[in-house]
Amino acid sequence: ATGTPALDIATGVLAQLSAAGVSARQVLGCTRESGSLYSYRRDGVTGRHAGIILLRPPAAHRPGRHHPG
Repeated sequence: ATGTPALDIATGVLAQLSAAGVSARQVLGCTRESGSLYSYRRDGVTGRHAGIILLRPPAAHRPGRHHPG
């Protein structure tokens, strides 16, 4: 809300995931504004950043489930 043009990347990514049928969990918070989250933009110090993606088969295809047919 600084009056400069901006792009809401998180909302765009969530919309693309939803359109592809992928459920997503969003961690709320801004890395620049929250001191508990890493932000190069805020601190000017490089560091490590990681993300985790878990791919699971649909519930009907998980081991231990009965497959009709």
